[in-house]
Amino acid sequence: MGCICNAVKALHSKAIDKINTYTLQRYLRNDLLITTNPAVNFKLKNKGSIKIGYDADLVLLDTDLEIDTVIAKGQLIVKDKKIIVTGMFEKS
Repeated sequence: MGCICNAVKALHSKAIDKINTYTLQRYLRNDLLITTNPAVNFKLKNKGSIKIGYDADLVLLDTDLEIDTVIAKGQLIVKDKKIIVTGMFEKS
């Protein structure tokens, strides 16, 4: 799961950059920049949108835009800012 957490941190950083550049409403309307476009460019099936049959990969932010919850492939990975699922070589 280390790869997932690192990817989430990188995506979070990009999202914060976009949120700081745009209003939140404009960012949410233009979420294609960090969700759909990369999924299409990297030919990732079942990724990039919230749809039936797609992977349930979600990152929820708190009011300070810090990562609060992460769900990867439908599994709760981070809850209340605490990693609850770790990879084989990580300590929880």
